[in-house]
Amino acid sequence: LYGDALDKGAGNDTAATATPLGTATFANPLAIGTDADDAFVAFDETDFVSIDDETDEDYFSFTIQNAGKVNLVLTPKGPSYLEGPEQSAGTNNQDIFDASALNDLSMSLFDSNGTSLLELASDTPAGEQERILGFELDEPGEYFVRVGTSVRVRERPQMYRLDVAYIPEPATATLLTATLLAAAIRRARRRPA
Repeated sequence: LYGDALDKGAGNDTAATATPLGTATFANPLAIGTDADDAFVAFDETDFVSIDDETDEDYFSFTIQNAGKVNLVLTPKGPSYLEGPEQSAGTNNQDIFDASALNDLSMSLFDSNGTSLLELASDTPAGEQERILGFELDEPGEYFVRVGTSVRVRERPQMYRLDVAYIPEPATATLLTATLLAAAIRRARRRPA
């Protein structure tokens, strides 16, 4: 009942049914879950993802076209606000409800078949980012990220955002820089004096 839209039908609970994020390039980082930043939901905000219980796992796939490194950042999302009985006679019986710390999320990176674990991030407590930074991928192709939880702080869904950034290997980065510089020089030469 409380899963995100990607849990409908077959869902994205396995690598075979992973939600494709697209091709990560240096100029095109990928992200999902970008609308879960505040307590107000605008009519055009639809990019929400969540882990709804300890058995829920969300799989995402991304592709790289050349060997390089990736940065993966998993950020728990949700607003904080007061909940509980209202203040009366000078006492405050309200608690702070932190929707970004409902569950302790974890993130796993898998190879192109979706079964061989390459890296796991699960060190931080509930409400904190999990990160896999500068992980070297030697082959172009498709890779998988699994988001899950092992510790439930409260019996509520945990919204999150997942960011994927690609960093080309040094030779590719040098070639990319040279190409961009050459294009800028050509544009500058075409401008009228």
